[in-house]
Amino acid sequence: MKLEYRAALVIFDVVTLLLMLILSVLQFNVTLPSGNFHIAVVALVSIALMALTDISNGLVVTVIGFTLICLFKMMNWQNLLQLFLLVVVGAVIIALGLPKHQRMTHQQIIWLGLAVGISQLVLLSIIFFIIGWTYFGNLRGTVVELQQVFPAAILNGLLDALLVPPFIFMGARLADKLGLFNRPSQHDNHDDHQDPPIIEMGKQDKQDHNNDDDHE
Repeated sequence: MKLEYRAALVIFDVVTLLLMLILSVLQFNVTLPSGNFHIAVVALVSIALMALTDISNGLVVTVIGFTLICLFKMMNWQNLLQLFLLVVVGAVIIALGLPKHQRMTHQQIIWLGLAVGISQLVLLSIIFFIIGWTYFGNLRGTVVELQQVFPAAILNGLLDALLVPPFIFMGARLADKLGLFNRPSQHDNHDDHQDPPIIEMGKQDKQDHNNDDDHE
């Protein structure tokens, strides 16, 4: 089913929004001496959306989704604030590191996942450093707080690094079925939405082999 670009984008955004609401309920809880640590993957959906469409569209859907999550009390605003910061960092990574108007390779998507995972680890370390300093008021207590939370932060970063590529791959399949990547004009340089990141390696290899036979 191929739709006009605007209609496909709206449907894709709505599906993404519903997925964000569902994933906001499914959280992984890690028990720490200082309390429970919640690992949520809802921000990864926003990052995948930005990679597949564009940053502004992804941020708008993220704000709407996070507002609904907060209003329905699916998550508290403190956790949502940390996740939104991760989305902003992901937007910067996508803007600076991913190509536009051309396909992303599998390697680029994997590197995006690693960059998001590392960013999550650094972001959580900074946040808990601030929390530890505010609570204890000295460096010793802050270091103790970081030692307690660091294993869970590493787990969160690893989970993000592993899940970003599958989210993008699955989203690209749906977007392609909707016709989201069908441009009105292939020569329209003002069109800034992303080409599909899925590359059919098997078909490409077969085409290259046929071209080699033709040259012979």
